[in-house]
Amino acid sequence: MNTADRQTVHLQVKLFGHLKQTGQMPNLALDIFAGSTVSAVLWELVRILGEDFRRAIFDGAGNLHGGIEVVLNEEHLPARKIAVLTVQQDGNLYLVPMIEGG
Repeated sequence: MNTADRQTVHLQVKLFGHLKQTGQMPNLALDIFAGSTVSAVLWELVRILGEDFRRAIFDGAGNLHGGIEVVLNEEHLPARKIAVLTVQQDGNLYLVPMIEGG
C-alpha cells in the first residue's frame, strides 16, 4: 500500500498539569495514519514538542512514566496497552499526570 492511499485519523490532544508547560502547546490537533499505535502517537508528540516533553512522559529506557495517565476516547489505558492498541477513528487523546500527595 502506498502512503498516499493510507487513511488518516484526526486526534485532538490535550495536555494537563505540568505537561502543559513542557509541551508549550496544551492543546493541539494531530493527524496520524489510521492503525498507528498509541505509543507511535506519543513518539510523534515528542517529535513535535521536544526533549522536555519526552523526559516528562518517558523514562530513560523509553517506557511511559508510571505517573502519566493516557486516555483515548474516554478509555484509560494501562502503560502495557499503549504499544499494542491502535487508533482507528477520530477522537481525543488526553495526557494527565497523576496527582501525588500525602
